[in-house]
Parts: sequence; C-alpha cells; structure tokens
Amino acid sequence: MLVAVSYGINLGVDIVETNEDKYLMVIPSHNQATLLYNELLKKECKVELISTPNNLSKGCSRSIIFNVENVKIVIEEGKKSKAQIIGIYKIVTDADIIDYINIAKS
Repeated sequence: MLVAVSYGINLGVDIVETNEDKYLMVIPSHNQATLLYNELLKKECKVELISTPNNLSKGCSRSIIFNVENVKIVIEEGKKSKAQIIGIYKIVTDADIIDYINIAKS
C-alpha cells in the first residue's frame, strides 16, 4: 500500500512512503553530491554516497542513499545547498531484484 505524505517542503510533489525505508537522491554533479553528503554527515544522518545506478542516470552523476527517518533533513539540506536534484527514488527489493520508484522529480 502506498501512502502519500507531505513533509511540508515544497518540491512540487508529495513524498510517498512505503513499508521499506531506503531512498536514493540523484544529483548530476559529483561536487554538489559530495558537498551535500558531507553536510548530511555533520547532521549525523545515516547516508551513503554512491555512483548513480545506470538505469536512473547516465554519466558521472552521484546519488545519496538515506533512510526514511532522515528524509526531511536530506531534502532541507538539498534545498539549502542549492544542489540540482534530478529525482528522489524509493529503493524497492523483490527477491534479488532492486528497483526504484520515482517519488519526486525536478
């Protein structure tokens, strides 16, 4: 069951929560992603910086994986940093298959 939840942050869309708790924010610039990642670490968010999966973006983009508990902080810091955010995806696993549900797009 998908439930739409507004976090009071205007991205032009509502964030959707599902039963799983991992999300992925795609940022086209390696530098912007690294700066945002470091800011999130300072805020003690549980985040990972990875290369963006090929099925989401081509090129040198980076992604930040974060938990649902940190979604508000991640989005607020993303806006503060003025990083260009391509999209936010819900990470869904089914057996050994990883899929991504787009929940916010710039």
